[in-house]
Amino acid sequence: MKYYMQYDEWQPRLFPEKAGIFKINAITAKPQRATWAPLDQSGFIDYVNEMNVDPAEQSLQLQEQIRAAFGYAKRVSELCNRLERIEVILLDVVKRLDRTAQPERSLWVPIESFAPEPYEIIRPITAVVTPVEDGFEAGLFDAEIFASGDTEAEADNNLKSVILETYADLHDLGDSKLGPGPLRQKNALSNFIRRVE
Repeated sequence: MKYYMQYDEWQPRLFPEKAGIFKINAITAKPQRATWAPLDQSGFIDYVNEMNVDPAEQSLQLQEQIRAAFGYAKRVSELCNRLERIEVILLDVVKRLDRTAQPERSLWVPIESFAPEPYEIIRPITAVVTPVEDGFEAGLFDAEIFASGDTEAEADNNLKSVILETYADLHDLGDSKLGPGPLRQKNALSNFIRRVE
């Protein structure tokens, strides 16, 4: 009984890199048919022997393929890092766009007390708290005094502190030592608050 081998050529349309190369489908002991060729008459062994390359050459090809694979991995890693940086920048842009898309709303916050500080309110004081890029800004427009904070409450508390500091500093100086702007601030603050002894 003779052994026969069935082989087919790779489909060049599906595997263009394997065009002209044969693949073995089966080796079996069968009587000779039209689609089967005896192993010793096929010429396939000669073809396979011609395809064999030097092991040193194969080693060099394998090293080149490994270097190329690592090069691709390094490049993919670099691209991932760049993509992460772009993602951070885009998130920042989206946050800024969200902030600008929200209508700016100003809050009118009444200042009713400076406790525990020794000051009393003569006339109602209304601070205007407005969102800004990095938080909030509170202002007393009559006296042109402003303060900022991360939250609305922090901006309001900071404004109270600035009002008291400005009032104390301006009252320690005589009117003759003040320029027109500070004098205007002193007069405006004197209409709203006074020191309690």
